[in-house]
Amino acid sequence: MQKIIYRLLIALFFISIAGCSKDEMIQKFAPTEDQALAKKYFSLLKNRQFEDITKAIDPSLQDPTLKDALSKMADLIPVEEPINIKLIGALQHHSADQDSINLTYEYAYSNQWLIMNITLKQQNNLTNIIGLKVVPQTISIEEKFKFSLAEKSALQYLILALAIIAPLLVLTALVICIRMKLRGRKWPWIVFILFGFGQLSVNWSSGDFAFSVLALQTLSASAFAAPYGPWIITVSLPLGAICFLAFRKNHAAEPLQSTASIQASENLSANGIAE
Repeated sequence: MQKIIYRLLIALFFISIAGCSKDEMIQKFAPTEDQALAKKYFSLLKNRQFEDITKAIDPSLQDPTLKDALSKMADLIPVEEPINIKLIGALQHHSADQDSINLTYEYAYSNQWLIMNITLKQQNNLTNIIGLKVVPQTISIEEKFKFSLAEKSALQYLILALAIIAPLLVLTALVICIRMKLRGRKWPWIVFILFGFGQLSVNWSSGDFAFSVLALQTLSASAFAAPYGPWIITVSLPLGAICFLAFRKNHAAEPLQSTASIQASENLSANGIAE
């Protein structure tokens, strides 16, 4: 059942970039030289070479507690070498006077994982660290954010069910509308049916909810997961589809009289006049 729902979500809502894996996608936003620099600083941190790291940290962040903060981060890093190092996030920011890049790595060890994040600022041909973080994890990032039906709240199950039903309702109304003869123009109904109103979203991993009244969404539902991120499932009110299915008979075009019926009516009228 879980596999069926997962495939249906992918088919209905998630449009992936053909021929491009999530790893390849992230690599496009992370220049090789920046990655090499990030790994170098993580290595210095592990080896407790704090002075070399301090020299690279932006002057605005220098304070007496810096060395203590670096020491606490270094204590979180296992002595053993990582089994695997994976880039799981890359974000670039460009402005008139400086550029910055935020890189996130997952370091896998024999019995734990570490999320290591670094932000590098590039200004006046100098590169400085403006952010550094180490977060221990008991499971891998893929395991943490994988789609699973286990241990979810009733409201999460409800939103998932609505996210499957809503687009099916929209598509049903859309097909009926296209095939049906209406008294007025058809395209306003098609547009009305296609869009859902408002948005109720749930982070499938954390269970956090978000609601927006002023929002439009095609097919009244969506499911999206950023590379190595949680699934966000969103549902909207398919008001157009509901209204059309409920009142479509009121807007149906009147059936045309057959040629035989018209002829018979004309004959009766002629006979009446003759008498």
